[in-house]
Amino acid sequence: MDRPDLLADARALYAFGHACLVGQDAPRAEAALRRALELNPIMVGAINDLGLALLAQGKRDEARTAWK
Repeated sequence: MDRPDLLADARALYAFGHACLVGQDAPRAEAALRRALELNPIMVGAINDLGLALLAQGKRDEARTAWK
């Protein structure tokens, strides 16, 4: 990634998504984490948290896909 501002945005969205996940707001976590991954698709923590957010919503197949 060549634009540091996009990396910072991705990190901020990941932090927000993680906070939402911890606060048990899985739908909001999912949205933030998906956006973070659009900006930085190799952010491992966001991938993991996205799977957890999906799992918390009963979306097991989507969670497995996210983790692969």
